Amino acid sequence: KGSNFVNYTLEYSELNSNQWNLIGGYSTSQVEFEDFLGRLDTNNLQGEYIIRLTVRGENNTSVQDNVKILVKSEYPDLFVKKPLDDIISRNEMIEVEGKTEKLATLTVNNANIEIDENGDFSTKVLLNEGENNIHIKAVNSFGLESHVERNVIRDTQKPEINISSPTDFILQKVPYVNISGQVNESAEVELIISKASDWNNQRLILPLSQNREFYYTISLDEGTNEIILKAKDQVGLETEVLR
Repeated sequence: KGSNFVNYTLEYSELNSNQWNLIGGYSTSQVEFEDFLGRLDTNNLQGEYIIRLTVRGENNTSVQDNVKILVKSEYPDLFVKKPLDDIISRNEMIEVEGKTEKLATLTVNNANIEIDENGDFSTKVLLNEGENNIHIKAVNSFGLESHVERNVIRDTQKPEINISSPTDFILQKVPYVNISGQVNESAEVELIISKASDWNNQRLILPLSQNREFYYTISLDEGTNEIILKAKDQVGLETEVLR
């Protein structure tokens, strides 16, 4: 501020560069009190810059002052390593790991998580039975936010097999029987057939329809035939039904 100068200019330059760019033009308005000097458009800028104020007086005298600024208009980097999206787990807790900017503020489901000097973070989240949504958010010093969502299903229940045919201990007059039914979740259904005439059990994986239904016809031997259906879900839980 002052009341006896000829003009002043505002300029900016990238840090460690000698290329100066005018902010506005030459101003001759006297600034007797602290006041607005100019405006720098930072829309296309990114990184560290120097703003320089030069005030010129009579007889070619001048004084300068400058300030360093950081312009950051990018959202903070946020990478989540664990867990992957849409996974199924039987565990009570799941680990959340990833990396962001070391000066960012990080939350996992609204809980503040510490970030180390390299930007790495790690925490554990308690899972409820069924679907769980994990929300990871990073906020930089400018208030810009990055978000990552992870969906995790906790499954501790064995799959259910509903067999519509055959019923147990059925007396069959024809040398074959139709095996049909449905499982209540995505699972691998194995059919094991044990016949009196065959010491080696027959094993095969039954194909499932979009509704998780299965249908298969097997031949029967005279006498007792044992049929076992096994369903194994994606976390390894098994159910077995005998006919």
